[in-house]
Amino acid sequence: MSEETNNLNQEKEYTPEEMAVMRSKMHTYYDQEIKFLKKQSEYEKLRADIEDHKYRGSMSMMKAAQLYAAAEQAQNEAENKDKIPSDKDESENKKTRKLKNNDL
Repeated sequence: MSEETNNLNQEKEYTPEEMAVMRSKMHTYYDQEIKFLKKQSEYEKLRADIEDHKYRGSMSMMKAAQLYAAAEQAQNEAENKDKIPSDKDESENKKTRKLKNNDL
């Protein structure tokens, strides 16, 4: 077993013919894999584009909702301001009441 281990540690010497065969196998393998990797790259790019469009759509909806909420809040505040009597109106009412009481 120690001889096998020693043999594994040593690199095998390849002949030029063996090297040529190995290179041609590598080229064939890479040619096949490149087709797959190009398809995968195209798929990943399309998927990223779709996610980007989804994100932009949700951001525009969120901005529209914020603008609508701000406008609605401003309108509610304006309506509430019209309903609440001001201090000047109350003081004028008191003066007129006093005047009426003084007339008696």
